[in-house]
Formats: sequence, C-alpha cells, structure tokens
Amino acid sequence: MRKRAPIHSLLLIIPFSFILAPLGALFHSRNALSFQSLVSDPAFFPALETSLQTAALTTFCAMLFGVPASFALSRAPRLIRQTLHGFLLIPLIIPSLIGGMAELMLYGPNTPLGAWFSAFGVSLTGSSVGVVLAQLFVASPFLILSVSQAMTEVPKEYLEATQTLGGDSWAYFWHVLLPICKDAIGVGAVLTFARAIGEFGATLMMAYHPYTLPIYAWVSFISGGLAQIVPLSVLLVGLGVLVSLLASFLQRFTRSGLM
Repeated sequence: MRKRAPIHSLLLIIPFSFILAPLGALFHSRNALSFQSLVSDPAFFPALETSLQTAALTTFCAMLFGVPASFALSRAPRLIRQTLHGFLLIPLIIPSLIGGMAELMLYGPNTPLGAWFSAFGVSLTGSSVGVVLAQLFVASPFLILSVSQAMTEVPKEYLEATQTLGGDSWAYFWHVLLPICKDAIGVGAVLTFARAIGEFGATLMMAYHPYTLPIYAWVSFISGGLAQIVPLSVLLVGLGVLVSLLASFLQRFTRSGLM
C-alpha cells in the first residue's frame, strides 16, 4: 500500500493543479490584497448591493418554484423525468451569453412579452428584474436537479405509509419529503446563490445596468487592465470558497442529524 501512495498522490495532484494553480497565482499576485482601491471606487458598493440583492431574490424564486417542481418531477414517469433533466442541463452546458441572447429575444422591449410588461411600467431588461431573470436561467437548475434527485431516492413506502394514515400528496410533500430532503434543498439553495453571484454572460445581455460584481469586474478590466480587477477577483474567489464550505457543512450536519 505504501508503494502505491506516490501514484495516488500523483493522480490527485494532476487534476487539482488545473484548479488550484491558477488560483494560487491569483492570490500570489502583487496587488491581490489591495482592497483600498476597490472599496474607494464609488461603483463598487452599488454593484455589491445589486449582486447580493438579486442573488438572494433569485435563490428565493428558485426555491419557491423549484422545490414544488422538483416534487412533481420526482413523481413523473422515468422517461419524462430523464427528458426534463436533460432540458435542465442545457443552461449549464451552453455559454451563458447564448442563454442571455435567447432570453433577450423573449423578454426584450420590442418583443410581445417585453412590450406588455413595459405598458405597466415594468422593464424586463436593463433593470434588476432582468438581472434576476438572467440569474434564474443559469442558476435554478442547480436547485431543481439537486432536490428532484433527492426526492426520487425517497422510498415509495413512505408515500404508501402516508396514504395509509389518511394523508394526501400535500401532507406527504410537507411532512415527509421536505424534512427528508432538507439537506438537498439547503445545498441546492447555496449553489444557486453562488452561481447567481458569479453570473456574467446572460446578465451582460439582459441587464448591463445596474452593474453586478461580474459586470463591474468586466468594466474595470476594460478601463484599467488586469491589475485593476485582481482584488475583486480575490474577493469573489474567497466568496466561492465560503459557499463551498457552507455547502459541505450543510451536507455533513444534516446527514448526521444535527440540523
């Protein structure tokens, strides 16, 4: 077993180096911790506020509509469930810029849907609403895939027991599935929030203004070069690390029965 240890280490080092080496170079850069210039920029805090608010609203909407959809998906026939899972993977596979373009063709001001909302004073593009729509497109599949998979794995005997006790589908969903799948819901919500925070391409198409942090990073890069966005990049990577730790924490403690 000891002779195999170097081989096992090599098998770990090679793939992880593709992830950790660039991040190490980022944190090792000369102005990685130069946050003074970042916080002194008057555009930074509005972008931070927009990102946090829209990501929180996106996560709430994803949970509000995604958890019931996951329940319906878990009870669908296998072929339909697998087909819909395939559709949910599309936003995760295609470039988000293309997803944003598709959304723009649906929600744009010159489209029937966009014009209808504009008549009531609601702009679906170039606004926080547009940011949320863009984030929902790319981020909500994380929650639905996570929760529907967890609900599918719940033994059918639980449903039969609920029906035997006189419960209906709502009772089964509320009193049985939600407690069992709370770890998957929590992890899905955290991943949805993180993906929404980091969304760039679809947001660029749907709502260049108000700035989110990724859009702000892009504008800063265009105006000031690579060195200008290093502190912000470090901040976003740090946020990603915290989100990853939180997701692992939720999985560990919910499965151990501590939450």
